Amino acid sequence: MEQTKRTCFFILCFLIPFTSALAADYQKGDNREDPVPSYRQRLGELVTYEQEEEEFLNEWDSYVKYMPSRGAKSVSGGVSITQAASEYSYDLKVGGELPLQLGVSTKYTGINNTTAVKLPSSLTFVVFGAEVTLPLFNFKNSYFRINLEPSLFGSKWNFRNSNFRFLSQYFIISQPNEFLTLLLGVAVFPDFEDEVCPIIGFIYKPNDKLSFNIVPSNPNITYSVNKKLDIFIEGDMAFGEYEVDKGNLKNTVLKYKETILGLGFQYNINKNMQFLFSGGGVFDRYIKYRDDSGKVSIKNGAYINCQFQIKI
Repeated sequence: MEQTKRTCFFILCFLIPFTSALAADYQKGDNREDPVPSYRQRLGELVTYEQEEEEFLNEWDSYVKYMPSRGAKSVSGGVSITQAASEYSYDLKVGGELPLQLGVSTKYTGINNTTAVKLPSSLTFVVFGAEVTLPLFNFKNSYFRINLEPSLFGSKWNFRNSNFRFLSQYFIISQPNEFLTLLLGVAVFPDFEDEVCPIIGFIYKPNDKLSFNIVPSNPNITYSVNKKLDIFIEGDMAFGEYEVDKGNLKNTVLKYKETILGLGFQYNINKNMQFLFSGGGVFDRYIKYRDDSGKVSIKNGAYINCQFQIKI
């Protein structure tokens, strides 16, 4: 944990002076017309772009997802999954212009396992995030985002120094017109089996009713029925690698993967609070040890998800 604190302190010491200098240069420039828009990261979504009448500095998101027990494909028994995640984020403007987002998120994955493969009862992680969006040189409506995430991946909230990972994302956000936003970049996951993954996506809002948010890791298509109700199609591809104990073996890497596709709705209680409910199918699931000492491939099943958002 001390290593994590030192890393977070280093990030802040680096980002704040760096972005302050860029903000000063930004304000001096004559060739940019508008401040950087609010491209926000939210729980489960890499980027959201919202044009709101008010700016909310604090946001809290939380969800609970349940996947009923399904049998394993190659061994007897089955697995049910319960997940709970929360995220708090705080937005500020460095130099009055450049967005900097700080946050912390946690996730718990409870595993009810009746197969012969020995699995931990839970997987847990904590992520500390620092994210800055910078103007991309003199290109109009184009920005460069850096997202740094010192993280801990373990089991039962019992973290060791070896659970520490330093994740990061680097990508360009470009808005060629008022309807379309493009994303291109790379995500870096040190010590994971796949250490580098591309980031490719787009956000298309042809009108005030319809939005295509086709970006990792939670793509969705949303239709706004009215000011209170939105309906959406969602997808997600979740994966993670956790250091766990397996009998006498310590710090064994366990991989978790799932893909979901479903339907849902968002009810806007007021401008500060939203409630989301969704459900559908979960596919291509497995839990396996990276050293091939055990694997459970779970049959396709269903999920239900409840999420709550507060913005202040």
